[in-house]
Amino acid sequence: MSETFFEPSEQRQLKVVIVGAGAGGISTAARLAKAGIHVTVLEKNSFPGGRCSLIHHEGYRFDQGPSLLLLPNLVHSTFDDLGTSLDKESVKVYKCEPNYKVYFHDRKCVTLSTDQSLMKNEIEKWEGSEGYERIPGHPSISVRTVSEEHSPSIPYDAPGLYSLLQYTELTEGVWYPKGGFHEILKALIKISKKDGAIYRLSTPVDKVLVSNGKATGVRLSSGEDIQADIVVLNSDLVYSYQNLIPPQPLTLLDVALSLIPFTLFSRLLGSTNIGLGSRDVSCSSISFYWGMKRIIPEFGPHNVFLAERYRESFDDIFKSHTLPKEPSFYVNVPSRIDPTAAPEEKDSFVVLVPIGAFHKGKNQPRMEELVERARNFVIDRIEKQYNFKDFRQWIDFELINTPETCQD
Repeated sequence: MSETFFEPSEQRQLKVVIVGAGAGGISTAARLAKAGIHVTVLEKNSFPGGRCSLIHHEGYRFDQGPSLLLLPNLVHSTFDDLGTSLDKESVKVYKCEPNYKVYFHDRKCVTLSTDQSLMKNEIEKWEGSEGYERIPGHPSISVRTVSEEHSPSIPYDAPGLYSLLQYTELTEGVWYPKGGFHEILKALIKISKKDGAIYRLSTPVDKVLVSNGKATGVRLSSGEDIQADIVVLNSDLVYSYQNLIPPQPLTLLDVALSLIPFTLFSRLLGSTNIGLGSRDVSCSSISFYWGMKRIIPEFGPHNVFLAERYRESFDDIFKSHTLPKEPSFYVNVPSRIDPTAAPEEKDSFVVLVPIGAFHKGKNQPRMEELVERARNFVIDRIEKQYNFKDFRQWIDFELINTPETCQD
């Protein structure tokens, strides 16, 4: 959003309330405050960051959410739009080289890198002498369309966007901010506060106030009302519709949109929230945060372990909504690229095991059982890959996030 989005005469008069101090809410607050608009950010947790927050424990540090910074130019351009830079805000980013390693069930490994000579040798090792020449062309137009022009992308086309990852990983690389991803958000909070943005933590929102079909503010769980010209919801989409936005009466626009059966059905029932709750959702994860007693040099910053029957595992995740019998998983070692993530001579491990969105009441195994099964599978697979005999003994302590944790 540029500074000319609002007329100058309106800029100081508008009041915006943003619900949720995640990455989207914080960056929106920074841009609006830069444009001279009065911004208040409300966050239910006692800390900002949302899914991009940190866990600190006994000298170890873990990123709860993102662990790969892709398309770094977009991050740089955000700070440039705000009249500053990562360097000026003392945010240092490290380039991960190689990008990551992919391990197959038979212990074979593929290493991906931005070094084209190394990548050429790696591809030709697996795909033959002509493999490197078959790499897709330069999709910069697609990147610009998706990331800068904000063109719509209907849900059933969205997976195609993942093909862009191949391009950005191989040409621009994978990056990691020193101190964790939350350092970028801390810098944006600092910038937005300088421009007048207000952050209220430990402040849960009960509902959006609506008058004549227009948001007029929010009501806090404490009973306090905050008036606003615009309300931005950066909270979870389904949660927002089901809990924060009151049902609205059917309008002529809804009738026009009834060409889409789902829309008419959900609106006739009172609001979009019922329909959203019945739609397909993406996967969740069981995440293990391990403080290791020693450095384990066999691991790079990013490591992907693929299941032998990975196609079948998709059915377990998206149809049965459970843990695959043989899951693929990802291991992030932030201390490999940033030693401040762990005490000296030790490692921090984040292990992410994809699992279906957990639906209670569908004869699912207990979450404790799934966590135990996921942990045992990951450790057994790691020991097999590297011929380790006592990997379990190297784990100093363990913290866990599950789908239930994410829901809470």
